Amino acid sequence: MRITSSVILVALATTTLSAVAGAQYGSQSRVFAPPPRWSIGGGFDYAKPVSQFGQNVDHGFGGGGFARVGLDRGGLLSIRADVDFLSYGHDTQYFPLGYYRLQQETSNNVVVATIGPQLTIPLGGPSLYANGGVGIGYFYTETSLSDYDSQQTYASQTNYSDNSLVYAAGAGLTIPFSFERQTLAIDLGARYHAIGTTRYLTKGDIQEDPANPYNVIITPHESDARFMTYRLGLVLSF
Repeated sequence: MRITSSVILVALATTTLSAVAGAQYGSQSRVFAPPPRWSIGGGFDYAKPVSQFGQNVDHGFGGGGFARVGLDRGGLLSIRADVDFLSYGHDTQYFPLGYYRLQQETSNNVVVATIGPQLTIPLGGPSLYANGGVGIGYFYTETSLSDYDSQQTYASQTNYSDNSLVYAAGAGLTIPFSFERQTLAIDLGARYHAIGTTRYLTKGDIQEDPANPYNVIITPHESDARFMTYRLGLVLSF
């Protein structure tokens, strides 16, 4: 899989940031502990679709989490598992019903689960990392009907779903709050996801059937689904 230039730019940017941080703290006579073996983390994600997927979808928002376990004492090589949720489309309609106002919400979402290796390079405080993974990308569109005032949901259904194999590759920088005890750190990263040919819905792909008011016509898109995610999060290590 070819890594996009965005991941390369992020790697160069994090290298520059870590060099500055290393210069700032390198002059202090401290003994830094090696990276902990176990880490869990998560954060907020912004997604930017590319390729054919980018022609149908502008952007997405969501979040995710991961768990990492080191394979060596130095903490350089590890196995990492990720789960990410992104919403790339949302539509809300309102219907009066007597004294009540009903709210119909339709959301287009994708869940990505991957597992793969990670290489971590400690820099006397901050750490650079690069990782890759393989897994499943699951697209689904869900519609719910609720009361606008109480937000009580009366019904919910999945209108359409599909899944396909996904490959992922990412890079980033972690900056611990304490350079002596690397238990909690800020996570700045980017990841490229390449989901194979799949079918998914966007806004306007569900229409009422003019011949049958109780039926809908669903017209899915079919293409590969490639997108970048940019994360701001936290990592807890132990």
